[in-house]
Amino acid sequence: MVRARLHHVVFDPEPRTLPGDAASFAFSARLMVGPWDGPGQESFDLTVCSPEWLAQRCRTEPVNGLHHVIVDWETFDERILQHWLEDRVHAVGASTWRGIADRFCRQVNQRSR
Repeated sequence: MVRARLHHVVFDPEPRTLPGDAASFAFSARLMVGPWDGPGQESFDLTVCSPEWLAQRCRTEPVNGLHHVIVDWETFDERILQHWLEDRVHAVGASTWRGIADRFCRQVNQRSR
């Protein structure tokens, strides 16, 4: 069984540099994920946003909800997001690395329990 490990996450732009407005709260998160016990890593990109940003975006065009993590702008905490992402990555296992990638994409889009 292959297990995944989150090597690091890069936020772009840094969340603390965003305007103080819920409708503008969105940034990219690039997750660098690799095998738990081996070399190598791949990147997975997500959009982290507020419901207000998502609603604003939906006014101009439909939005594919895949690969979006929705957070509350007022209570957003970077450490909580980091921990949540780590939990999602560490929960994924498969018989091959390709299986990990497929499952991880689905796992990130499931609700937190």
